[in-house]
Amino acid sequence: MTSSNLPQRRRRSVLLLWFVALLVLIGVVYTFAWMRLADVVRSRVEGTLTALRATGATADCANHEVRGFPLHFILECESIRYADPAGLSEVSTASMRASADIFDPRRIRIRIAQPALVKAPAVGQLVVHWRKMDGELFPPLGGDAAISVEGEALVAERAQAEPMLTIASMNGTARAIDKDAYLDARFEGLEFGPSWPDLGALPPLSGKADVTVADGAALAFADARSFRGHSATIRELTLSPSDDASITVKGRASVDDEGRLDADLKVRLRNPDELAAALKLAFPEAAREIDNAAAMVAVLGSDPLVPVTIHKGKVTVGFIPLGRIPPLR
Repeated sequence: MTSSNLPQRRRRSVLLLWFVALLVLIGVVYTFAWMRLADVVRSRVEGTLTALRATGATADCANHEVRGFPLHFILECESIRYADPAGLSEVSTASMRASADIFDPRRIRIRIAQPALVKAPAVGQLVVHWRKMDGELFPPLGGDAAISVEGEALVAERAQAEPMLTIASMNGTARAIDKDAYLDARFEGLEFGPSWPDLGALPPLSGKADVTVADGAALAFADARSFRGHSATIRELTLSPSDDASITVKGRASVDDEGRLDADLKVRLRNPDELAAALKLAFPEAAREIDNAAAMVAVLGSDPLVPVTIHKGKVTVGFIPLGRIPPLR
């Protein structure tokens, strides 16, 4: 070995040592940064729970932990529970898993374990099962907050395993832009169980909703059961008993501080005869009134557009007054 090769080998050894040291330093810095971000995730979870509890609600993400190093952030809760401030509505599930990639931290994928226990004033306590229930959450980090949910084969039962309704598929997105809330949702194959024997006679229903609620973002941290003092723009509300028949509502509506409803709506009835037949299956005791209404609509054709006005709860269809809607809560 010649003496001229020794300096060159030393330089290579030194460069190799510096390269290894740099890799170690990068690893240490990355690990420290990941741990700091994990602490941010934990603090955001605690902050959200605290904000919900400040409204009087019950909110819990039991034994939550953050893991997934080095390429992911995974938040797991052994159970989750939310009850509104009045204690009338409640949702709880066995567990929840939320994950995000380090290179796309704003897209949070959510998976909820079945079953879910749901309590609501109108239906009591339900147990909800599903074949698929996935969601995505986009927190307001450099953009607008949004959440989307997609589910398949949902079954809602009473505690004694009495089916109330089933939904073949559903998906929806809720987005908060400034102070407004935007909802775009749809479902297929809605069927009612023995708890509603008349509604159980209906064919499978499908529907779609495309609605904006002014200042609706605040409802997420308030009493969402009350829409008093709010207004909505209805781009589309559709309910269909078949591919050939549907009811579609478009327009604007508002509720004053006393709960009185005002609205200026356009209602499109596609195939009124089939709609009337479906309504008579669900409400046989009102068959005569349904037939009379169908006869009035029939003169407008098979796809009529009917104006509906509501002023302080008083409903008018065209020039015909129909009655009043009581104040909303």
